[in-house]
Formats: sequence, structure tokens, C-alpha cells
Amino acid sequence: SWELYWTHRKQLRHLATSTVNRMMNTLLFPAFRSWHETVVYERHNEVVLARCRAKWLLGTQSRALASWKEMVSERKRLRLMLVRAAAFMVHGVLAPGFRRWRVEIDRQKEEE
Repeated sequence: SWELYWTHRKQLRHLATSTVNRMMNTLLFPAFRSWHETVVYERHNEVVLARCRAKWLLGTQSRALASWKEMVSERKRLRLMLVRAAAFMVHGVLAPGFRRWRVEIDRQKEEE
């Protein structure tokens, strides 16, 4: 009968289609897997490259910051040294005048 014939043909068509699809998927799977592994590997390389670039940039900035910090500490040290030297020179120059003034005040107190 025709109904049985068409049902049988439909089942054969479905079987053939699924078999061809399975064969195609079997052939495509290694290519897909290879593509997927390549994508994962490339992403990994991008992450590693970004980390290296960040470390390099931060290293450059870190060296610049260290250099700046050293310059600031050196300037502070020199400023303190100059303030001390200036204070010593000022007090050294003024000390004899203050000494005479003090001696004069002490002499005036004794006379009173």
C-alpha cells in the first residue's frame, strides 16, 4: 500500500538525514574543537600580555615615583641642613651682641 510505502520512505529519509548529520558533525567536531582551543589560547595570551604590559607600565611609574620620592627627601634633608647652618650662623653672629647686652643688664641690676 502507498501509505506504508510513504511511511517507510519517511523513516529512511529521516535515518539518512540523521546519518549524514552525524557524519558531518563527526567531521566538523575536530575543526570546531581546534577552533575553540585556538580561541581559548588566544584569550589566554591576551590576558598574559595585558598583565605584562600593566606590570611594565606600573614598573615605569614605580621607578618614576621612587625617583621623585628620593628627590623630595633629598630636598628636605638639604633644606633642614641649610636651616640649621643659617641658625648657627645667625646665633653665632648675634651671640656676642647678646652677651654684651646681658652683661650690661646684669651690671645695671647690680648698681640698683
